[in-house]
Amino acid sequence: MNHNELRNLFWSADCFVYPSFHEDENFGATPREAILCGVPVVVSDFCGLGQLAATKGAMVNTYATLAGVRYSLKQLSEEILKIKAWTEKEKKFNTHYNSEWVGDECDTKKSEQSLKMAAEQLLKIPLGEAPTGDWRSKERFDKWVKIAPKAFQESVALAKTHFPEGLYVDGTGEVGLGWYSEPHFLKAIQGIYTTYPIPPKVVKGNCYRGFWRIAIWPEEQAIVEFGFPGPRVKRYNKTDWEFLIQNTRLIDNNEQVFYPSDSKSIDLVKDLVELGYLVPDEL
Repeated sequence: MNHNELRNLFWSADCFVYPSFHEDENFGATPREAILCGVPVVVSDFCGLGQLAATKGAMVNTYATLAGVRYSLKQLSEEILKIKAWTEKEKKFNTHYNSEWVGDECDTKKSEQSLKMAAEQLLKIPLGEAPTGDWRSKERFDKWVKIAPKAFQESVALAKTHFPEGLYVDGTGEVGLGWYSEPHFLKAIQGIYTTYPIPPKVVKGNCYRGFWRIAIWPEEQAIVEFGFPGPRVKRYNKTDWEFLIQNTRLIDNNEQVFYPSDSKSIDLVKDLVELGYLVPDEL
Protein backbone atom coordinates (compact mmCIF):
# COMPACT_ATOMS: atom_id res chain seq x y z
CA MET A 1 0.00 0.00 0.00
CA ASN A 2 1.08 3.56 -0.56
CA HIS A 3 0.88 6.02 2.33
CA ASN A 4 -2.57 7.36 1.41
CA GLU A 5 -4.08 3.88 1.11
CA LEU A 6 -2.57 2.81 4.43
CA ARG A 7 -3.79 5.97 6.15
CA ASN A 8 -7.32 5.48 4.81
CA LEU A 9 -7.31 1.86 5.96
CA PHE A 10 -6.36 2.92 9.50
CA TRP A 11 -8.96 5.71 9.41
CA SER A 12 -11.65 3.12 8.66
CA ALA A 13 -11.04 1.44 12.05
CA ASP A 14 -12.23 2.35 15.54
CA CYS A 15 -9.05 0.90 17.03
CA PHE A 16 -6.08 -1.22 16.00
CA VAL A 17 -5.62 -4.44 17.99
CA TYR A 18 -2.10 -5.87 17.92
CA PRO A 19 -1.45 -8.23 20.87
CA SER A 20 1.69 -9.79 19.36
CA PHE A 21 4.30 -11.64 21.41
CA HIS A 22 6.64 -12.67 18.61
CA GLU A 23 10.30 -12.64 19.61
CA ASP A 24 11.16 -10.20 16.77
CA GLU A 25 8.83 -7.50 18.16
CA ASN A 26 11.81 -5.30 19.07
CA PHE A 27 10.02 -2.12 17.99
CA GLY A 28 6.50 -2.70 16.62
CA ALA A 29 6.16 -0.41 13.60
CA THR A 30 2.55 -1.19 12.65
CA PRO A 31 0.80 -0.02 15.84
CA ARG A 32 2.96 3.10 15.73
CA GLU A 33 1.74 3.75 12.18
CA ALA A 34 -1.83 3.41 13.47
CA ILE A 35 -1.13 5.88 16.29
CA LEU A 36 0.38 8.39 13.85
CA CYS A 37 -2.87 8.09 11.86
CA GLY A 38 -4.81 9.00 15.00
CA VAL A 39 -6.13 5.50 15.69
CA PRO A 40 -6.04 4.14 19.28
CA VAL A 41 -4.22 0.83 19.71
CA VAL A 42 -4.42 -2.20 21.97
CA VAL A 43 -1.09 -4.01 22.19
CA SER A 44 0.63 -6.58 24.36
CA ASP A 45 3.40 -5.38 26.66
CA PHE A 46 5.92 -7.73 25.03
CA CYS A 47 9.37 -6.46 24.04
CA GLY A 48 9.30 -3.19 22.02
CA LEU A 49 5.51 -2.99 22.14
CA GLY A 50 5.79 -2.46 25.89
CA GLN A 51 7.22 1.01 25.26
CA LEU A 52 3.77 2.05 24.06
CA ALA A 53 2.65 1.89 27.70
CA ALA A 54 3.74 5.55 27.77
CA THR A 55 0.91 6.39 25.37
CA LYS A 56 -2.76 6.68 26.34
CA GLY A 57 -3.88 3.48 24.67
CA ALA A 58 -4.48 0.05 26.13
CA MET A 59 -2.07 -2.72 27.06
CA VAL A 60 -2.38 -6.45 27.76
CA ASN A 61 -0.12 -8.05 30.37
CA THR A 62 1.97 -11.03 29.26
CA TYR A 63 3.98 -13.69 31.07
CA ALA A 64 6.37 -16.44 30.05
CA THR A 65 5.58 -20.17 30.20
CA LEU A 66 7.57 -23.19 29.11
CA ALA A 67 5.54 -23.30 25.88
CA GLY A 68 5.65 -19.60 25.03
CA VAL A 69 4.26 -16.22 26.10
CA ARG A 70 0.64 -16.11 27.28
CA TYR A 71 -1.95 -13.45 28.07
CA SER A 72 -5.63 -13.35 28.97
CA LEU A 73 -8.19 -12.93 26.18
CA LYS A 74 -10.55 -11.72 28.89
CA GLN A 75 -8.20 -8.83 29.62
CA LEU A 76 -7.81 -8.17 25.88
CA SER A 77 -11.59 -7.91 25.54
CA GLU A 78 -11.79 -5.55 28.52
CA GLU A 79 -9.08 -3.26 27.08
CA ILE A 80 -10.91 -3.03 23.74
CA LEU A 81 -14.14 -2.15 25.58
CA LYS A 82 -12.31 0.63 27.46
CA ILE A 83 -11.43 2.29 24.17
CA LYS A 84 -14.98 1.78 22.91
CA ALA A 85 -16.24 3.65 25.99
CA TRP A 86 -14.08 6.76 25.41
CA THR A 87 -15.91 10.05 25.04
CA GLU A 88 -15.23 12.29 22.02
CA LYS A 89 -13.13 14.54 24.25
CA GLU A 90 -11.04 11.56 25.41
CA LYS A 91 -10.60 10.37 21.81
CA LYS A 92 -9.28 13.77 20.70
CA PHE A 93 -6.92 14.03 23.67
CA ASN A 94 -5.54 10.53 23.15
CA THR A 95 -5.13 11.05 19.40
CA HIS A 96 -3.17 14.26 19.95
CA TYR A 97 -1.04 12.97 22.86
CA ASN A 98 -0.22 9.60 21.29
CA SER A 99 0.67 11.01 17.88
CA GLU A 100 3.03 13.53 19.46
CA TRP A 101 4.63 10.84 21.64
CA VAL A 102 5.30 8.45 18.73
CA GLY A 103 6.42 11.35 16.56
CA ASP A 104 9.02 12.29 19.17
CA GLU A 105 10.04 8.65 19.52
CA CYS A 106 10.70 8.43 15.75
CA ASP A 107 12.35 11.85 15.42
CA THR A 108 15.83 11.37 13.91
CA LYS A 109 17.51 14.20 15.81
CA LYS A 110 16.09 13.10 19.16
CA SER A 111 17.06 9.49 18.44
CA GLU A 112 20.62 10.54 17.64
CA GLN A 113 20.79 12.49 20.91
CA SER A 114 19.49 9.51 22.89
CA LEU A 115 22.03 7.23 21.21
CA LYS A 116 24.83 9.67 22.03
CA MET A 117 23.76 9.83 25.68
CA ALA A 118 23.61 6.02 25.88
CA ALA A 119 27.08 5.69 24.35
CA GLU A 120 28.48 8.23 26.80
CA GLN A 121 27.02 6.32 29.73
CA LEU A 122 28.45 3.03 28.47
CA LEU A 123 31.91 4.56 28.03
CA LYS A 124 31.89 5.58 31.71
CA ILE A 125 31.60 1.94 32.79
CA PRO A 126 35.07 0.49 33.62
CA LEU A 127 36.24 -2.28 31.33
CA GLY A 128 35.81 -5.77 32.71
CA GLU A 129 38.17 -8.67 32.39
CA ALA A 130 38.63 -9.69 28.76
CA PRO A 131 36.80 -12.93 27.86
CA THR A 132 38.89 -16.00 27.21
CA GLY A 133 38.20 -19.16 25.28
CA ASP A 134 36.26 -19.88 22.12
CA TRP A 135 32.87 -18.14 21.61
CA ARG A 136 31.03 -21.38 22.43
CA SER A 137 33.52 -22.66 24.97
CA LYS A 138 32.40 -23.91 28.39
CA GLU A 139 34.85 -21.48 30.01
CA ARG A 140 33.20 -18.46 28.44
CA PHE A 141 29.68 -19.82 29.03
CA ASP A 142 30.33 -20.52 32.73
CA LYS A 143 31.71 -17.02 33.21
CA TRP A 144 28.69 -15.51 31.49
CA VAL A 145 26.25 -17.52 33.65
CA LYS A 146 27.84 -16.15 36.86
CA ILE A 147 26.81 -12.59 35.96
CA ALA A 148 23.54 -13.50 34.23
CA PRO A 149 20.09 -12.72 35.68
CA LYS A 150 18.72 -15.24 38.17
CA ALA A 151 16.17 -16.58 35.67
CA PHE A 152 18.99 -17.43 33.25
CA GLN A 153 21.00 -19.16 35.98
CA GLU A 154 17.97 -21.25 36.93
CA SER A 155 17.28 -22.18 33.31
CA VAL A 156 20.88 -23.29 32.76
CA ALA A 157 20.66 -25.46 35.88
CA LEU A 158 17.54 -27.12 34.42
CA ALA A 159 18.84 -27.43 30.85
CA LYS A 160 19.48 -31.18 30.99
CA THR A 161 16.39 -32.12 32.97
CA HIS A 162 13.65 -34.12 31.26
CA PHE A 163 10.96 -32.09 29.53
CA PRO A 164 7.69 -32.07 31.51
CA GLU A 165 5.12 -34.52 30.16
CA GLY A 166 2.58 -32.70 28.01
CA LEU A 167 4.89 -29.80 27.10
CA TYR A 168 5.11 -30.66 23.43
CA VAL A 169 2.95 -32.43 20.90
CA ASP A 170 2.10 -35.87 22.29
CA GLY A 171 4.51 -38.60 21.22
CA THR A 172 7.04 -36.36 19.46
CA GLY A 173 9.55 -35.65 22.23
CA GLU A 174 11.47 -32.49 21.41
CA VAL A 175 9.39 -31.85 18.24
CA GLY A 176 12.45 -30.37 16.49
CA LEU A 177 11.63 -26.71 17.11
CA GLY A 178 15.25 -25.58 17.16
CA TRP A 179 16.02 -23.33 20.09
CA TYR A 180 12.53 -23.98 21.44
CA SER A 181 13.80 -27.43 22.39
CA GLU A 182 15.28 -25.88 25.54
CA PRO A 183 12.04 -24.77 27.20
CA HIS A 184 13.56 -23.44 30.42
CA PHE A 185 16.03 -21.27 28.52
CA LEU A 186 13.24 -20.02 26.25
CA LYS A 187 11.22 -19.07 29.31
CA ALA A 188 14.17 -17.14 30.78
CA ILE A 189 14.63 -15.18 27.54
CA GLN A 190 10.92 -14.38 27.30
CA GLY A 191 10.86 -13.34 30.95
CA ILE A 192 13.02 -10.30 30.16
CA TYR A 193 10.41 -8.84 27.82
CA THR A 194 7.14 -9.53 29.66
CA THR A 195 5.28 -7.88 32.53
CA TYR A 196 5.55 -11.02 34.64
CA PRO A 197 8.78 -13.05 34.17
CA ILE A 198 7.12 -16.14 35.69
CA PRO A 199 3.59 -17.58 35.41
CA PRO A 200 1.11 -16.16 37.95
CA LYS A 201 0.24 -18.03 41.12
CA VAL A 202 -2.72 -20.38 41.10
CA VAL A 203 -5.28 -19.41 43.74
CA LYS A 204 -8.18 -21.40 45.13
CA GLY A 205 -11.49 -20.49 43.49
CA ASN A 206 -10.04 -18.39 40.65
CA CYS A 207 -10.98 -19.15 37.05
CA TYR A 208 -8.41 -20.63 34.64
CA ARG A 209 -9.23 -21.23 31.00
CA GLY A 210 -7.76 -22.16 27.64
CA PHE A 211 -10.20 -20.12 25.53
CA TRP A 212 -11.74 -22.94 23.48
CA ARG A 213 -8.30 -24.41 22.72
CA ILE A 214 -8.78 -26.91 25.57
CA ALA A 215 -10.89 -30.07 25.49
CA ILE A 216 -11.42 -32.94 27.91
CA TRP A 217 -10.75 -36.46 26.52
CA PRO A 218 -12.31 -38.80 29.12
CA GLU A 219 -11.44 -42.07 27.34
CA GLU A 220 -7.73 -41.20 27.46
CA GLN A 221 -7.84 -39.32 30.79
CA ALA A 222 -6.22 -36.42 29.00
CA ILE A 223 -6.33 -32.68 28.34
CA VAL A 224 -6.10 -31.80 24.63
CA GLU A 225 -4.94 -28.41 23.34
CA PHE A 226 -5.46 -27.18 19.78
CA GLY A 227 -3.20 -24.34 18.64
CA PHE A 228 0.45 -23.46 19.23
CA PRO A 229 2.43 -25.50 20.12
CA GLY A 230 -0.21 -28.20 19.62
CA PRO A 231 -2.28 -30.02 19.00
CA ARG A 232 -0.82 -31.60 22.12
CA VAL A 233 -2.04 -33.98 24.78
CA LYS A 234 -1.34 -34.23 28.51
CA ARG A 235 -2.37 -37.55 30.07
CA TYR A 236 -3.08 -38.29 33.76
CA ASN A 237 -3.23 -41.26 36.06
CA LYS A 238 -6.64 -42.20 37.48
CA THR A 239 -6.22 -40.36 40.81
CA ASP A 240 -4.99 -37.05 39.35
CA TRP A 241 -7.60 -37.21 36.59
CA GLU A 242 -10.44 -37.51 39.10
CA PHE A 243 -9.12 -34.55 41.12
CA LEU A 244 -8.79 -32.45 37.96
CA ILE A 245 -12.21 -33.29 36.53
CA GLN A 246 -13.92 -32.46 39.83
CA ASN A 247 -12.64 -28.89 39.39
CA THR A 248 -13.71 -28.28 35.78
CA ARG A 249 -16.90 -26.76 34.39
CA LEU A 250 -18.36 -26.55 30.91
CA ILE A 251 -19.78 -23.04 30.51
CA ASP A 252 -21.41 -21.08 27.67
CA ASN A 253 -20.43 -22.06 24.13
CA ASN A 254 -18.87 -25.29 25.43
CA GLU A 255 -15.81 -23.61 26.92
CA GLN A 256 -13.99 -25.74 29.49
CA VAL A 257 -12.84 -23.78 32.57
CA PHE A 258 -11.00 -24.80 35.74
CA TYR A 259 -11.71 -23.70 39.32
CA PRO A 260 -9.18 -25.29 41.71
CA SER A 261 -10.74 -25.94 45.12
CA ASP A 262 -8.01 -27.67 47.15
CA SER A 263 -4.23 -28.07 47.34
CA LYS A 264 -4.20 -31.08 44.98
CA SER A 265 -6.21 -29.40 42.23
CA ILE A 266 -4.19 -26.19 42.71
CA ASP A 267 -1.00 -28.16 41.94
CA LEU A 268 -2.59 -29.75 38.87
CA VAL A 269 -3.83 -26.43 37.50
CA LYS A 270 -0.47 -24.79 38.32
CA ASP A 271 1.20 -27.39 36.12
CA LEU A 272 -1.16 -26.56 33.24
CA VAL A 273 -0.48 -22.83 33.65
CA GLU A 274 3.29 -23.44 33.66
CA LEU A 275 2.95 -25.49 30.45
CA GLY A 276 0.86 -22.78 28.81
CA TYR A 277 -2.44 -24.67 28.57
CA LEU A 278 -4.40 -22.40 30.92
CA VAL A 279 -4.50 -18.67 31.58
CA PRO A 280 -5.89 -17.02 34.74
CA ASP A 281 -8.80 -14.58 34.35
CA GLU A 282 -7.38 -12.06 36.84
CA LEU A 283 -4.79 -10.82 34.34
